[in-house]
Amino acid sequence: MKKIVLSLVVSLFAVTSFSMPKYYFGIGDGKTHPMNQDNFTDTASSGNSHSYFGGYNLSEKWGFELAHNVFDFDSFAETTKTIHGNAVYHVYSSNRVHPFFKAGFGILEHDFSDSAIGKKTSLGLSVGTGLNFEILSQVSFILGLDYHLFEKFTNEIKTPQFLVPYVALTIGFGNVDSSVSHSMTTTSSGTQTAVKASEEKSADSVPVKVAVEPRDSDHDGIIDSEDKCVHTPSGLTVNKYGCAANEIGTATLNVLFEKGSSKITKETYSEVEKFANFMKNNPETNVIIKGHTDNTGSAEINNRISANRANAVVVELIKNGVEKKRLQGKGAGSTEPVADNSTEEGRKANRRVAAEITESKNSKK
Repeated sequence: MKKIVLSLVVSLFAVTSFSMPKYYFGIGDGKTHPMNQDNFTDTASSGNSHSYFGGYNLSEKWGFELAHNVFDFDSFAETTKTIHGNAVYHVYSSNRVHPFFKAGFGILEHDFSDSAIGKKTSLGLSVGTGLNFEILSQVSFILGLDYHLFEKFTNEIKTPQFLVPYVALTIGFGNVDSSVSHSMTTTSSGTQTAVKASEEKSADSVPVKVAVEPRDSDHDGIIDSEDKCVHTPSGLTVNKYGCAANEIGTATLNVLFEKGSSKITKETYSEVEKFANFMKNNPETNVIIKGHTDNTGSAEINNRISANRANAVVVELIKNGVEKKRLQGKGAGSTEPVADNSTEEGRKANRRVAAEITESKNSKK
């Protein structure tokens, strides 16, 4: 009995191992180090720093952070409290560790309560950099360094400046949507093809239908709109799908998962439903759902993640009416890359869930 080859041409949502949280909150502690400016270092020495902050990430690159800081300096009868707003830029990758940079302005209250000066309010700016280490899903450890400059303190100290090396712990909530969809879906009759390319849907958007003149690129007698294998070599006998008997059809599914888990995101359930409909419309097909990762992390972790995610897709296909005996889940880890793992784009392409589609041995030609 010959195997059917089905080749569904699809471009993917990358299945991201780690993603940026949409919201986060954190606390930090550090040391203040005065810099030589207007005799500041003659008056103050290193002290302590405490910070409480929260942020909102607009994308994997850009975010906004609001922070409350409390600074003190040994040998200096003054405590500074600040409210700062910072723009944050993340040099983001799929690794658990990524650097960031930030800059912003704030309002400061200087408390000279032990002296005749009393309390003073001024403006200040800050810039900073650091490394974000994801130690658990949605939990990160930060090593950072901030530079602060204030307006006039006193007549003698006009623009105090100091550095604050610090450590912090953050907890995140939700995930930034980093998906850009480029997908093609073909019905069982092969008569309808829909292409999505970075779609931005708006209330006044109008669908446009484009008529395509039938073509038979590989001259096998099956027009391209119904041909699942459009590059079959000349001279081969093909089946009703336009495929030769020794080919294996594959499709990459547009499925995203919750960060660090095998739970499919609600936004991509529809992709599983589409593929389930394809299988129900083609009951002679069997499928191996195979999970893939990039080469970040250990082989053991990658194999486990890829297997769990493949099996999660199998479970959802069964829930959508596909017979269990027609499905199998496998984890390939990072052993079958389709792109260069040394680049970010390559790693995104390698993080995927693919379906290998064959004909049931019991089906009839």
